[in-house]
Amino acid sequence: ASFIMPSAMLIRRETFERIGGFDSSLQGYEDFDLCIRLRLQGLFVFQEESGICYRMHSGGFNRMGGERLFVSGERFYRRLESLFADNHSKRVIVNQLLAQLYSDWGKSKMRSSARSEGRRLLLRSLHYHPWRLRTYSRLFRSLLTIL
Repeated sequence: ASFIMPSAMLIRRETFERIGGFDSSLQGYEDFDLCIRLRLQGLFVFQEESGICYRMHSGGFNRMGGERLFVSGERFYRRLESLFADNHSKRVIVNQLLAQLYSDWGKSKMRSSARSEGRRLLLRSLHYHPWRLRTYSRLFRSLLTIL
């Protein structure tokens, strides 16, 4: 199922409470987590008409970033790993997501001068997706700085 913004959903209260609502430990991924847990409860019904109006402006939108977002992403993808342990095709996708997360996290660490931790994360990325060329490029550039 595609991602749906929770502000555009109508969810039965008993279903929302049964799945435990939003998981506040997943800052930045709580919407994805909610959608997956709702989908496991049953099918979605889509309305063609818009039920919301979403306004974005530069002063009102605060993006969370940095280390907390990476930690939250890792926690969310680990949950998906457990959830899809018996589904090979979905595990392949989760592995690709983990590889991307670790590659981006490693790049971020390299930029913040935490080079050894950055390299460790880049290598972890390759564990999950050994054919991700961007990660090899990042790893190679990280090694150029120590030569």
